[in-house]
Amino acid sequence: MKYCLKFNSRSKYIDEIDEIIFECDSQHHYKDILLFLAKHKEKYNNKKIILHLKQNSDIINVAELIKRFELGNITLLINDYYELKESEYAFLKEGNIPFFFFTRVNNWETFLGLLNTGVSDMYITEDLGFQLDKIGPLAHAKSISLRTFANVCQTVWKESDGLRSFFIRPEDVDSYGEYIDVIEFFAESEDQYDTFYKIYAKDKKWFGDLREIIIGLKTPLYSPSLFKFFGASRATCNRKCFKGRPCAVCERSQEASETFFRNGVFIKS
Repeated sequence: MKYCLKFNSRSKYIDEIDEIIFECDSQHHYKDILLFLAKHKEKYNNKKIILHLKQNSDIINVAELIKRFELGNITLLINDYYELKESEYAFLKEGNIPFFFFTRVNNWETFLGLLNTGVSDMYITEDLGFQLDKIGPLAHAKSISLRTFANVCQTVWKESDGLRSFFIRPEDVDSYGEYIDVIEFFAESEDQYDTFYKIYAKDKKWFGDLREIIIGLKTPLYSPSLFKFFGASRATCNRKCFKGRPCAVCERSQEASETFFRNGVFIKS
C-alpha cells in the first residue's frame, strides 16, 4: 500500500511518503512548481509527483516543461476527462507523460470507459468500493493504480448515516492492499494530513469511535471492538444490502462493537 499527501514543506513525513500532490492554484502556478522540482530534483526524484492542474491550464505547455526539465517522475492530474482536448491527449500519449483524472469512478460504465484511455490511476468510490475483487484485476492488468480517500464515507446520499458507505478504517488497510494501491486523505488543514498519515500508515489503529476520523460517519462505530473481518468482507460484498439480498455485516458489526466497547472488550488485531 502506498500513501499520498499534498505537499507541505512542514510535513514530518515528506521524505518517506510515496507520492506527493502539488496543487496548481492558477494557470501559471505550475511553472513555479516545475522550477522548484527541477531545482530539488535529487530530493524528489524517487517519488511519484502528481501535478494537479486546475481548469484551463495549458496542458501542452506543462508537458513541454516537464520534458525540458527532465522530470520523469511527474504524473498529471486533470480535473475531468471532458476537459482534455484531443490534441492534448495525443501530446501526452506521444510524450509518454502519465496522466489521470480527478473524476470519481463510482460505477461500471465510468470504470470501463476510463479503462482504455491510457490513464495511470483511477479514484475508486461509492459502489465500486464494495466490488474491488472484480475491478482490481481489470485495472491492474492495464497497470492502472486504484486510489481512494480512506477517511471519507463515500456516498451520493447526503442523508446517509455512513455505515454502509465506502470507507477504510486504519486496522483494515492491509485487507484492501490487494486491490487499492494508493491511499489519500481529506483534511481541513495542512497539518491534519500528517495526523491521518500517522494513524493509517504508522499506527494502523484507532483507539476509539471512528466518527472522530471518518468524515460523514454518523453512527457510533468503535474500532477497537470491531471484528477483524469487517474490512475484508466489505471489500468484496458487492453491497448486497442495496440490491435486495440479505446481508447485515455492517449493522451486526456496529451493534457488537458498541456493546463490546461499552463493556471494555477489545478485539485483538
